[in-house]
Amino acid sequence: MNNNFIKQRKFRQWLLMPIALITIAFGWKYRWISFIVPIVMVLGIGSLLFNRGRYFCGNYCPRGAFYDRILQPLSQKKRIPDFFRNKTFRWVVFSILFGVFILQAITPPYTVAHFGLMFWIMCIITTILGVILGIFFSQRAWCAFCPIGTLTSSIGKDEHPLSIDKNTCIGCKLCEKACPLNIPILANSSSGYLENRDCIKCMSCIAVCPKKALHIS
Repeated sequence: MNNNFIKQRKFRQWLLMPIALITIAFGWKYRWISFIVPIVMVLGIGSLLFNRGRYFCGNYCPRGAFYDRILQPLSQKKRIPDFFRNKTFRWVVFSILFGVFILQAITPPYTVAHFGLMFWIMCIITTILGVILGIFFSQRAWCAFCPIGTLTSSIGKDEHPLSIDKNTCIGCKLCEKACPLNIPILANSSSGYLENRDCIKCMSCIAVCPKKALHIS
């Protein structure tokens, strides 16, 4: 079942990835294309209704698909700095980005071209930052403090967390090495499930576990 899920996820990401590339490449000229950005944001926030944590981030985000399918082979796969996961830092980033967004939104002219350019600039700047961080660290380094990810992990519920069989786990830490967000999975082994809400449900950890000690319902 897990192998089928991973194959389906890869196939789905290859289909979603062009959405991010098209938005970046043509959004500056054809401004209506850039409205894909707020649509994805709304879908990401709307995923809170399904109580599945950051499942959308790991399985349906077009930019996340780009990071996993294209950037991952180029990444040095170094550990994401803990600073990026700091709650204060994450909410500062959230406040700055959405603050700039609101200021631009209330500034005339109120035209499709104006809003389209605003969304494109937001997308291109954050994507460039994500690519740089993804090359030097894990490909998903940006996702450690992505504003939408911060919001969903902070106020959302996760009714399907990663379960950890502490009787089977041998502590090899292959799961943590495979996790694109470098989540300390074994630190949660005593409770029997992953308490960290930043899990994006990519199942990379499950795929490499030699003892099949990890599961997601």
